Amino acid sequence: RDRTLGFVAQAEVQPELHRLAERAALLERRLDDFAAATPDWLWETDAQHRFTYLSQRIEVLTGIARLRLLGQTRTALMAATLPPDRVARHAAELAAHQPFHDLTYQLRVGGKERQIRVSGRPVFGDDGRFEGYRGVGWEVASAGESVARLGIVMRQDPLTGLVNRQALGEALAAAIRGIDRTGKGVVLLVLDLEAFKRVNESYGHRIGDLLLQQAARRLRGCVAGTDTVARRGGDEFAVVAVLPRATTESGIAIAERIVGRLRRPFGIDGHEIHCGVRVGVVVAPQHGTDVQVLQQHADLALAQAKRQNERVCRYGSELGAALKRRKTIEDALRRALARDEMSLALQ
Repeated sequence: RDRTLGFVAQAEVQPELHRLAERAALLERRLDDFAAATPDWLWETDAQHRFTYLSQRIEVLTGIARLRLLGQTRTALMAATLPPDRVARHAAELAAHQPFHDLTYQLRVGGKERQIRVSGRPVFGDDGRFEGYRGVGWEVASAGESVARLGIVMRQDPLTGLVNRQALGEALAAAIRGIDRTGKGVVLLVLDLEAFKRVNESYGHRIGDLLLQQAARRLRGCVAGTDTVARRGGDEFAVVAVLPRATTESGIAIAERIVGRLRRPFGIDGHEIHCGVRVGVVVAPQHGTDVQVLQQHADLALAQAKRQNERVCRYGSELGAALKRRKTIEDALRRALARDEMSLALQ
């Protein structure tokens, strides 16, 4: 009987724990979404004023690696470029747990000074104890630099730092225009990660975002520095490679290298995550020289790879014809069902 009562109590408590876990995951996703959407970066420090959180945007806007800043204090960073009295004034503000606005200082990155402006407010726990600061930061630049940097941001994926879908189309168009002038060919690969949805569901969106970032770094390591690696959205990526002799075989060789690299397990926050990849391959000018057509052909090849459970699939005229026939049949069946033109015959 005691076991039965215990079982009933477990059944009553478990849904509430599940709801709390879902609520926590939702709040975490909201923070990640806000951090990715804002044009500035978010930051947080602990009670000793050491950086404990910096959003990805700081790397996109300034080129400053977050790992370089985590664990450091702002006053230590300011001391490298500001007079001691200004650093002391800010340290006094922090010691008094006062909010601050539009604090401006410089950071040296790659031999160049970046002018940073930040605002922050103190954070206190339920017991009134000081826990640190949270705030927002942005880079101050001249009008010309601001316009140039805005152009970069508009063409860059904020999560991975890769170029986005718009910039991918521009890079592909530029590569195609150079075919006649250089005599080189162009390989376009489109790919997506397998079981990425399961990773998000099992580990949460934060782990999913870290997986996308690691996958992006591995992709960069699979191709030449002059090639374009893009994130098309979600778990989809693309590569534009310009080769002296671009053939289907050379495109497949790059794809196989990518598959081999991404099939290795990812170590993220103590988890070993396996996430394979499927790739569609097209080559210009063999498969066309129109940007939209090439991307459509690559998508068809990727769809075929998924349908046939293959790692890599190249586009061919027979694939286009087969998929066109399939589409025609599917459309005809839908029309027949809508018009009640189907009948069942038993033999």
